[in-house]
Amino acid sequence: MRLRLTAALSAAALIGSTLVGVTAAQAAVTSFIRVNQVGYPADGPKTAFLLGTTAQAGTSFQVVDGAGTQVLAGTVGASLGSWNSSYTAVAPIDFSALRTAGQYSIRVNGVTTSPTFSVGTAGGLYAPVSATMTKFFQANRDGANVLPNVLNRKPSHLADSSATVYKKPVFDEEGAIVGGLTKAQTATVDVSGGWFDAGDYLKFTHTAAYALDTLLIAQRSGSPDSTRAAEIDFGLDWLDKMWDDNTSVLYAQVGIGGGDNETYFGDHDTWRLPETDDTITDPAGTDLYYVRHRPVFRANEPGAKLSPNLAGRVSAAFAIAAQVHATSDPTRARSELTKAAAIYGLAKTTSVGELVTTFPHDYYGEDLWTDDMAFGGVELHLAAKALGDSRAASWLTQAAQWSRQYLDGDEHDTLNLYDVGSVANADLATVIGSGAAVTRAELVASLEQQLDAGVARANADRFRAGAVYNDYDSTSHTFGLIAQAARYRDITGSTKYATFAQQQANWVLGGNPWGTSLIVGVGSTYPKCPHHQIANLVGTGSVLAGAAVNGPNGTATFDELEPGDDVRACPADGVDRYAAFNGNGARYMDRVEAWMSNEPAIDFTSTGAVAFSLLGPGGPGGPGTGPAPHADTIGVFRPSNHTAYLRTSITPGNNDVPAFAIGDGSQAPVIGDWDGDGVDGWGYFDPADRSFHLRDALDADEEPGVVFVAGYAASGDVPIAGDFDGDGKDTVGTWRPSDQLVRLRNSNTAGAAEVTQSFGKSTTTPLTGDWDGDGHDSLGYYDPADRSFHLRNALTGTGPSDFTFVYGSVGDKPVMGDWNADGRDTVGIWRPSTKEFNLRDTNQPGDADVRAAYGATTDRPMVGDWR
Repeated sequence: MRLRLTAALSAAALIGSTLVGVTAAQAAVTSFIRVNQVGYPADGPKTAFLLGTTAQAGTSFQVVDGAGTQVLAGTVGASLGSWNSSYTAVAPIDFSALRTAGQYSIRVNGVTTSPTFSVGTAGGLYAPVSATMTKFFQANRDGANVLPNVLNRKPSHLADSSATVYKKPVFDEEGAIVGGLTKAQTATVDVSGGWFDAGDYLKFTHTAAYALDTLLIAQRSGSPDSTRAAEIDFGLDWLDKMWDDNTSVLYAQVGIGGGDNETYFGDHDTWRLPETDDTITDPAGTDLYYVRHRPVFRANEPGAKLSPNLAGRVSAAFAIAAQVHATSDPTRARSELTKAAAIYGLAKTTSVGELVTTFPHDYYGEDLWTDDMAFGGVELHLAAKALGDSRAASWLTQAAQWSRQYLDGDEHDTLNLYDVGSVANADLATVIGSGAAVTRAELVASLEQQLDAGVARANADRFRAGAVYNDYDSTSHTFGLIAQAARYRDITGSTKYATFAQQQANWVLGGNPWGTSLIVGVGSTYPKCPHHQIANLVGTGSVLAGAAVNGPNGTATFDELEPGDDVRACPADGVDRYAAFNGNGARYMDRVEAWMSNEPAIDFTSTGAVAFSLLGPGGPGGPGTGPAPHADTIGVFRPSNHTAYLRTSITPGNNDVPAFAIGDGSQAPVIGDWDGDGVDGWGYFDPADRSFHLRDALDADEEPGVVFVAGYAASGDVPIAGDFDGDGKDTVGTWRPSDQLVRLRNSNTAGAAEVTQSFGKSTTTPLTGDWDGDGHDSLGYYDPADRSFHLRNALTGTGPSDFTFVYGSVGDKPVMGDWNADGRDTVGIWRPSTKEFNLRDTNQPGDADVRAAYGATTDRPMVGDWR
């Protein structure tokens, strides 16, 4: 538990040793090179900082490899300004020209040498950082299922398996409970397991749900990790216990931070290993009784409405889990969706009052909740879409409405425990269509607004920090900026904020005034004395690997440091090794008592895990990091009975989707996602009257809901469809063999063509798809004369094809689709002679990556996302 902008409650959790400062005059050297101690992507920008004096600006530097051989030389840049009275200049060292993978350090002759760092791929550098951060969750496990090889952990708080539920206490202004605790029900509950929230042993639904949300996004992002998956399952098991399906009660908290300060006490009143709590024998209601027999508090009364912040973020956790499990374990996924739907449906969205976060509320004070509701809604939509649940459209509507309220409000922040609006809006931007309460442009603009604010701060900062670091949670906010920049890259295809994201990674991994990574065990210099009871007491040399600490804080905040009992001195000599580098109103202290800069927390760490999982797979311009899209699958249209037979996997077998008729046999079928729900529908073009008929559902139970005459079309045109403007909805158009012109509109309505583009030859087959993964479909064609494919990334213009290659055999029918769910449409063919699909995951020649026999010789291939 951390207090946001307030002091910690307990002095007993503080060390009793004298603070000894190190001044700049006492330092062994007068200048330092601050670098990202993990390393820099080979193809990205690379900047270090010389923390020194004005006289050193403009001096030369050398980059040397592990053998000491110079590989690059240059000149230190002009000073960006003074840091403090001792370090009067901060000068950038730009070594972006170094692009060869390896281990390096930077030298400034006669001054100093940097720590060693790596140059390599973004994935090779940062995916391991994300993986390391999972270890903190392993260390913070509670209950019987701990990991003995992690900090010598032992089972703890076994009484949580039969815990008593109490009514919400009354607290005084200091956070002490007034009077005793009153039971809320006679039945006990099993709330064992879960994660300790921070350096103490309390467990909160509010923070655990956020941690799961962000860990699940990391797992969903395209960088899955088996260890992370196991830890997510551990957390989900506990969250499931905190939700009672039978009574519709969500439990909010296990344990009390403090007691009444007279008769009984709480978690924060003693510094100990967690397993010692199971040995307490104090009489009921006295002394440390509630430290062993920990109270549980409800977030809502049975069946009553639920605080909307909890309803949103808890439902989001179960819904993202359902997305992750939709393909591998659909039965589990449907169960998770059921829980998510029930919790979201209980949200109290009128006369809300004080939000339920923790007891007391000031532990994690918050009053913003529309972000949580938008988040829960869009994740429910994505889960429902993945499972073919008919409620998907309704949840999308709700998500858009709550996002509208969030955007219209005046409280916006980058991703962190107190604001999940950026992840909600990023996911929403991938699925929103026209007519919703918000537009894709507004959602993207909201991400830009927050990132632009960070860029402005970074441009004014000596070390290019985008987060405020003279206040709480600077590390977490930095992670949030990295994650948000990666999500922006994903949904727009733009690398506009790639350099900014790298700057933030540099800062949090050592390129800051103090020269320390803010993740334990990551980098060559990192926090050695975190404010964490287990790490402190388990023994000298124990490393709380993966834990992200609060980071620098306002100087005045450290006035609240107090000595305490039972704490092992750390550092043992009492020296404050970072004192010389404090400046600009900010201070960092690596001491066990310095909770305001050195306490780790699960929300800090999960935000870092998702940040580096998103930054790692691709770095600048890398692959998408949003919700994993469905892969397109196969089907056929049978002209003899004008019927579609569709499969929901690229495998042989019978049709999974009930067969349905398209038209009466005289029309040309067309496939597309007309309503933006992520599932393709069907339609046809009738050459007799040049009309399109479009239906959202994969059946023929009703007539197509959209019918219009395409005034731009002619009877001999070939129908096409695609998302040409990137709004998430497919629209139709035609290609005319006689003039090789594509004519299309960005809405499925009558009217003149909005785009007219020449492409192909009179004897070729038109193709549409998103060849580069930018969210916009463009054009291509297949030439049967030489079996060649020609694809352009731009919808308009006269440039050459971006992809030209030969694939398949004479007589093959071309198909294009996203076969591996990477956001890019790639080549395939259907071979009538063998009735087989041959599909590739890249737009280049080669052997098929996937093969599946399906259909009859006279069929026509049909592909799409039917799920």
